[in-house]
Amino acid sequence: MFADNGVAAPADWPNNEMFGDQVLLSPPGTEANAEARKADAVDDDELNYYDWWSVTRDQQRH
Repeated sequence: MFADNGVAAPADWPNNEMFGDQVLLSPPGTEANAEARKADAVDDDELNYYDWWSVTRDQQRH
């Protein structure tokens, strides 16, 4: 379920102490992708940017 969406669940998901029920996005593969993700997070209220390798968002349930 998570791997198919390019995300990972933190330990104790959905009750993680730090992230709650949010999921972690896969880290970007290049520096350019990291910069693009950082810019996207500024404009997207659903992304929580912590560092280039650590971005979370709500799990989109279908």
